Amino acid sequence: MTYIALLRGINVGGKNQISMAELKDLFLSIGCLNVKTYINSGNVIFSDSRHKDTTAELIGNAINDKFGLNIKTLVIDKPTLDNIVSVIPSTWQNDKVMKCDVFFLWSSINNPAIVNQLPINPSVDNVIYTDGAIIWSVIRNQINKSGLVKNVDSKLYKETTIRNCNTVRKLSELADQKL
Repeated sequence: MTYIALLRGINVGGKNQISMAELKDLFLSIGCLNVKTYINSGNVIFSDSRHKDTTAELIGNAINDKFGLNIKTLVIDKPTLDNIVSVIPSTWQNDKVMKCDVFFLWSSINNPAIVNQLPINPSVDNVIYTDGAIIWSVIRNQINKSGLVKNVDSKLYKETTIRNCNTVRKLSELADQKL
């Protein structure tokens, strides 16, 4: 099965530094195959015959053992990623005009009702729930009015790992390539 590992909080603001070469070697050392990384923020595409939850636990433990870091790791399969990408409207981009983020959800909060707990400002925010993710867009010159920036201190924020929509689309594209 092709999986995508999304590591929460590595190489952000100079904290939890792990090079992508070391990360790739770590994945190989625990038996993952055809490992490739994408950008320096903890995105790893790989194949493995084990269940995604087993693999996520192995990855987290290996990172802790090797680097002394307690990094939450979410592993999703390629069909789940493809579904998430298919739900992102083609007009939503992460660029100078628009900010579009994908909040990948841990199973503990993966429920459509989670949207009701978000500080959405309906006059500027566009939010979509799909299984495994919340997709949130806002026009950049309206971001100070958006509920998006209010999530940082929330419980929701701690149970997600976030990538911009451009990165998510690229991960799907890379996972399509022969591993």
